[in-house]
Amino acid sequence: MIETETSIELFARRVVPFAAAHIFAMVLIYLTMIRARFGKAYPGFAIFFLCLIVFLCGPIINTFNVSVLSTGYDILRNSLLFTLGTPALLSSLFMVSGRPIKKALLALPCALGATWSLLFIVTHPETQHWQLNPLGDGNYPLVYYSQAALIVLCLILPVLHLLKTKPERSVRIYLFGTLSLCLFMLVGDLFQAWELYYAGSSLTALSWGWAAFSDIQETNRRVEQHARHEKALAKAQFASAQQNSFSDYYPTEQDMAYPFRERDELVEVVKTASGGLVDEKATELLKALSIFTHHQLGTMRVRCREVLFTLVDTAIFVGADAKELIATLESIGKTIEQCHDEGSLHRLMINECHQLVDRVANCSNQNRDLQLVEQVKECLRTEYYKDLSINDIASHVGASRSHIMRLFKEHTEQTINQYLTDIRIAKAKQLLLSRSVTETTFEVGFNNTTYFSTVFKKLTGLTPRQYQQQAKQSA
Repeated sequence: MIETETSIELFARRVVPFAAAHIFAMVLIYLTMIRARFGKAYPGFAIFFLCLIVFLCGPIINTFNVSVLSTGYDILRNSLLFTLGTPALLSSLFMVSGRPIKKALLALPCALGATWSLLFIVTHPETQHWQLNPLGDGNYPLVYYSQAALIVLCLILPVLHLLKTKPERSVRIYLFGTLSLCLFMLVGDLFQAWELYYAGSSLTALSWGWAAFSDIQETNRRVEQHARHEKALAKAQFASAQQNSFSDYYPTEQDMAYPFRERDELVEVVKTASGGLVDEKATELLKALSIFTHHQLGTMRVRCREVLFTLVDTAIFVGADAKELIATLESIGKTIEQCHDEGSLHRLMINECHQLVDRVANCSNQNRDLQLVEQVKECLRTEYYKDLSINDIASHVGASRSHIMRLFKEHTEQTINQYLTDIRIAKAKQLLLSRSVTETTFEVGFNNTTYFSTVFKKLTGLTPRQYQQQAKQSA
């Protein structure tokens, strides 16, 4: 029986964290491959993952039973994680949540981590041989409690604050993963339950591994969808009227004289909806294309259709309406054939670039507006029973009163109060089957039974009591 317990303890305290370290290493490799998506937040995640991997390898290092090695590595891994890794993670979490933290504030968790690391060194049982332990024996548990306080101050409280801001789903996964890791470490510290302490790291590794896997799935889905759109775009491009074969203009080897740089700069303008740069970048590309095609109008038309194909493709990929743009592209291809000089072709192309930029900008604004409306709806669905005001809702979603009122009306064709009333009455219908009219009145957020009855009858055609009687008769 003792051997079995020892085996389980060995597995939980040494094998599990070592396995978790491998999972974190795989997640780090994937994050490195897609680091462009994280931007400035990537270095912080990478530093934390490296520190955590070093930290999780500690128990397996201790199996070598080399005192100096074990003690030195123990000090190194703890100091790295809490002095460097924790502040780096905190900074990256704020960045991906859209709320970058100031460097001055980031100095606080760094200082707290360094202070705790020093405490860890001077209270370590092995430092008594180095004559570095002025606190004497019996003070090592102080390290556990101070580490718990450090975790609460530097990670748990900031993560809870970020969760209250209702970040995107992909960000919430990393926030909840961090929170779960902290909670397991906290319990492990307070109760010295090291099996639980290290088991929590494996769950966090799995949650972040799942986040990476989900990201891969979403990327694959978008690529597949994009490929379908490209096929339709190609049909639209080739459907335009033309007298020459496309093969006449495309040699078997790539011509490096083609203005790739100018084209890529214009693509970036459309992708980022930078309307102020359209005239400049489109003109640069068109002039370069004129030189490249030796001012041959037929060839220039083909190259312009090619550019529009690329720009429309970019607009679709960033979220613009694919069906509408594909139909527009086919129409533009035919219009290009009606341009009888370079000037009219240039004007048409610049105008179409402006149109694409506007579509991308509108798409981005519309997505943000829809997200805000959904936040308002979610607030109403969960807080309907409270005495809510428009100001309360505006404060909850972080927007102005007039802005949310206008957006909500535009997207739902209802006012916020009308939507709230509908939710309350729908809930009241459920409660009236088992509660009194008075109880229902207050449970759905009304403060007056008479007013509740008036609103209920206006929306249902029945008073609350008539509704109850009708429900019983039907039964």
